[in-house]
Amino acid sequence: LGEETLVLCGDGPLIRPHTLQVLLDTHRNTGASATLATAVIADPQGYGRIQRDSNGNFARIVEQKDASPEQLAICEINPSYYCFRTADLFDALKRVTNQNASGEYYITDVFELLLRDGKRVSVVDAVPAEDVLSVNTLEQLAEVSQILESRSSTNTGARA
Repeated sequence: LGEETLVLCGDGPLIRPHTLQVLLDTHRNTGASATLATAVIADPQGYGRIQRDSNGNFARIVEQKDASPEQLAICEINPSYYCFRTADLFDALKRVTNQNASGEYYITDVFELLLRDGKRVSVVDAVPAEDVLSVNTLEQLAEVSQILESRSSTNTGARA
């Protein structure tokens, strides 16, 4: 395995290469064990929320099913774009449990475990809201297809 592992979800096709490059550059430049991207969106329904400490530093990701009413009001979300130091990722994955509302193993727990280990977790808060749209319904597929078509027209100089 390589020294770094990039993790993305397959249902989010709008991520731009530039965003991934910023994620990777931040990861390397800060010497982080893990780096995640965040976005601020108007309707965070369905997304994990970014919880920060009293100093504004990243503390953890709270999945929607596990979130309190106060946490549900947070609009900074987890679009699931991560870069890990591979060895640290695999070490932390061994310790992830399913002690949560859905009984699932959340990769998002890795960040909190790394922080507890004294490792650096960096955050890139530069993901445009449009880029976090995912495809889980036919309506979302239509919306994402329209955005991709618009981007393609813009990149080729054609008029929409």
